[in-house]
Amino acid sequence: MLLNLRIWLDKNTYDAGETAKGTLLIKSNSSIKVRKLNFSVRGKERYLEETRSNKRGVVGGLGRSTETEKYDTFFFEDLSPFLKLTSSISYVDDRIEIPRGSTALPFHFSIPHNALESYRGKHARIAYEVEILADLGRWKGGYHYTLIFEVTNPRMTYTFGDSLYLDKEKEKKEGEPPLHMELETKNDTSDIPRFSPGEIMRGRLIIKNGGIQRIRKVIIQLNTVEHLKWRPSRIISQNIKEEIKYDKNKDMDTIAFGIQIPKRAKRSYSAKYSEYYWLLETHVDISNNPVFHAKKVVQIA
Repeated sequence: MLLNLRIWLDKNTYDAGETAKGTLLIKSNSSIKVRKLNFSVRGKERYLEETRSNKRGVVGGLGRSTETEKYDTFFFEDLSPFLKLTSSISYVDDRIEIPRGSTALPFHFSIPHNALESYRGKHARIAYEVEILADLGRWKGGYHYTLIFEVTNPRMTYTFGDSLYLDKEKEKKEGEPPLHMELETKNDTSDIPRFSPGEIMRGRLIIKNGGIQRIRKVIIQLNTVEHLKWRPSRIISQNIKEEIKYDKNKDMDTIAFGIQIPKRAKRSYSAKYSEYYWLLETHVDISNNPVFHAKKVVQIA
């Protein structure tokens, strides 16, 4: 191979606000000149853009729609200045000359304090990469190398943006007996309840205006929601399910519960085209009554 490009970082995962250090290796079998040598780091969000064909089908309908993969860059830093710190690479007219042999270039960059945490879902992606691209010209093509790394951020701010889903859920509950949910949280009660990975989420369910009820069974579910803003649609996955059964129907109007959040729980995030959050869902089975439901959006941070 005429030109070989490689990138290494000192580790695979970084916290927001941390400085990453790495090495770029440029190896060539002979001295070559390139038109461009782009070196950068970026954070990007994947989404799908729908396009419709103007052609009509055989039955007179509009043509098919297709989805094209797109990326929105929310973090970018040009690392090209590090290329000028070595005397091995020279700039002649409008060309960059790479000598024969190997050239190792150290570099570094800082992860933003407000960086989104890395995420890989069914459709949504939050990804970070360091990339080197060499353009050899029209006839010789180009060479490139990309290194993916992970970012974590326990201080990531989250703003709930899927109000349409909750509005629809409220419409479904119209006419049902009211079931009120209270959670023990450390943050302001006006905010979305916030918990940490590994924490036990504690709360209680209150059957309002119903008096004492004969409870047969209580189901507590903690689900994850991948909300795709570009469609809009959502992918709901059951993460944890706990069931409380009573040997004999128990008379009560308040039900205390606790559910363990996984230690490796993915943190909630809200980006331009996608959102990820947790949904606490409860079902109370009462003798001679319909099942009572209550849902609440919670933040894992």
